[in-house]
Amino acid sequence: GAGCNFATAKCVEGSSALPGFCATKEQDLSSCTHDRSFMALCGLATYTTSLASSYQYFDDPKMGGTDPLLDFCPTWVPYVNKRCDNSSSEAETMDCGGVDCVGSVFGPGSRCMQTSLMRDQYEVDNLPPVTVGCYKHECRNGHLLILLPSGGEHNCSVSSETTVVGYSGKIFCPPTEELCFDHAAFVEGIKQSTVIRDASDLSVPMGSVGDASGSGTVNGASSGL
Repeated sequence: GAGCNFATAKCVEGSSALPGFCATKEQDLSSCTHDRSFMALCGLATYTTSLASSYQYFDDPKMGGTDPLLDFCPTWVPYVNKRCDNSSSEAETMDCGGVDCVGSVFGPGSRCMQTSLMRDQYEVDNLPPVTVGCYKHECRNGHLLILLPSGGEHNCSVSSETTVVGYSGKIFCPPTEELCFDHAAFVEGIKQSTVIRDASDLSVPMGSVGDASGSGTVNGASSGL
C-alpha cells in the first residue's frame, strides 16, 4: 500500500506528489488513472478566493484540486473518451497517416502506459517528450507482456522499456503487479499463513491444565484438590 504518508503527509510538495495525486499545471501533460484503464489529466481548478493555507499546494493560493473532500488535493481525472479497453475510443486518437501517432491500440486487454513513441516521419506540436498511450497486454506465468502495435511482443521481465518498429521513442513498462496481480495466489497465501500446520502449535505450558482426575502439575510438583 501507500503507507502512512498517504494519510498524513501533504499530497503535493513543490513539484512532487504522492502516488495517486498530481502536481503538474501543464494541461497537455497526461498520465493514467490508478487502474490504468483511462488516460487522464491533472484535475485542477482556479477558485475566486484563496484556499485555506492548509489546502494550498501551488504558488497561486487560489489553485487546487476539484474535490473539497480530498482537501483540494489534485488527482488524475480520466478522459471519458480515452478509455483504453473501449474500441470506440479510437476516434479520439492523434492521426498520423491512419494510425495513432503514439501507436495506441484500444480494445479489450489494452491499458494505459507511459510512452515516448512517435510514428516515423511525423511530429505533433506541443506533445511532451513522455506522454501516455494505450497498449494491449497479456499476463503469462507472472510475467507482463506488451503486445506491440507493429506486431510482436515485449516481456517486461527482460527489460523495463521497449522500442517499436516504425516509431521513434519507447514504451515504458508499468510495474508488473499493477496489471498481473494474481488475486487467487494472494488469497491462498493469506490462508496458508494463518493455517495451523501442526498440533504442536497448540501446545500448552506444563502445569496450566489439570488432568482428568482433577489434579494438576505445577512446576513439577503434584497438587491435589
